[in-house]
Amino acid sequence: MSIELEQALVVSNGHIPHAEAMDDFHPVDHPRISCHQQGWIVYLSSADERPCPTWFRPIMDIAVAGDVSFVVFDDAGQVLDGVSTFDW
Repeated sequence: MSIELEQALVVSNGHIPHAEAMDDFHPVDHPRISCHQQGWIVYLSSADERPCPTWFRPIMDIAVAGDVSFVVFDDAGQVLDGVSTFDW
């Protein structure tokens, strides 16, 4: 049996302008977003051309460059150098 593993970029919720900013993804246009206990999970596809919020673009670029399939926003996630952070 083979096991397929996917990688995730785990980042601080502080990179989100505010909790409601996840609504900017509009679930109809971005059905690959789900909540978890401490934040959100965003599935990425390199072929995905849907628009995304401007605050998410640098995070997505880092993830895509790293060949990562998911971005996990979490209270305990890392703060990325050079990417905006916000107070809640």
